[in-house]
Amino acid sequence: MLRLALAALLWLGTAAGAETPVSSGTGFYVNAQGWLATNAHVVEDCGTLHIDQAGTARAVIVHPTLDLALVLAAADGPVTPLAIRDAPARLVEDIVALGYPLPDQLSADIRATTGTVSSLSGFRGDQDELQISAPIQPGNSGGPVIDETGQVVGVVAAYLRGEERQNVNFAIKATALRDFIDATGLARPNQTPGGVDQAVNATVLLTCTGSPSPAKRPQQPVRSTPDYDIFGGIDLVGFDMDSLPDMSMAACQRACSETPGCVAVTLNTRHDHCFLKSDAVIGLRNEDARSAVLPSVVPRLALSDFTVIADVDSPGGDYARIRQTDYTSCLLECGLDDRCRAFAFVREKRECWLKDQLGPLQEMPGIKFGYR
Repeated sequence: MLRLALAALLWLGTAAGAETPVSSGTGFYVNAQGWLATNAHVVEDCGTLHIDQAGTARAVIVHPTLDLALVLAAADGPVTPLAIRDAPARLVEDIVALGYPLPDQLSADIRATTGTVSSLSGFRGDQDELQISAPIQPGNSGGPVIDETGQVVGVVAAYLRGEERQNVNFAIKATALRDFIDATGLARPNQTPGGVDQAVNATVLLTCTGSPSPAKRPQQPVRSTPDYDIFGGIDLVGFDMDSLPDMSMAACQRACSETPGCVAVTLNTRHDHCFLKSDAVIGLRNEDARSAVLPSVVPRLALSDFTVIADVDSPGGDYARIRQTDYTSCLLECGLDDRCRAFAFVREKRECWLKDQLGPLQEMPGIKFGYR
């Protein structure tokens, strides 16, 4: 399983004793490419993450601060994702929490609990959370909180223990989940409400086994400044906050320092275009890029063995085509396949071509080409 944990890239095999479950949780599909949402604490200590009816997880992306994770399933057929509601949850709105609580004690059947939105803030006033009255138990973590149309308004996150704290439960707001999906560069979620039945079908049991492997450490930066570590020839993937034209590297770093939440930048040196980043997850080789990363973020940055070039392609060598996908998923598909030597992502058609041979490069506008 390829894992991006706390924005760090790890390769994980099947851990010893992986047949023995150590924990479980809930997830739900958020796009047609097979990505699920769940809680970070559901996946962080897994050697292998098993997805009901979809085998083992192929990739995991964990939010750097919120208790959220995105998991790529190995589903054989198409999946129908849940719609994530644009409008925020309303106070005293009726909701349903779906999940698989205590599967070893109750059963492995999905369970639904009903309640209302009790507060528009969470534990200790957390503005990324809701308080809900729907009963929550261990195993519900990561499940969807839906409205009467089946749209997601939250992700089950936690509950307060103690007899005097019954029905004091929390969910991460759907707006935070949507922002996370957008930041990773994955395809936007389906927006068609499908009712409660679709929500039930899109919600799955997650089972964690084994222990994770040690994280891969990034290579040392080319040089450091007092505020940033500089990586020459490295392009950081996703998490764009803003883009600024006609910038030098020094000006790009100053803009990041003056922007709340910015922890890294990538400068396109060919066009002097600066990209401010809210996180640094993966770095790809790109001779036209330079990146600067805060020292506190560097330990969780992973540098890939891919080189990516814009507006070129290598005709031929195609052995697989993936339709209706996104750039990040295309990169991961190639990285997860030992046969794949290169990929071409066609932005306009949202198509990914996997290649097992490399030929001469040709100019081809609208294509992102990566090879290793």
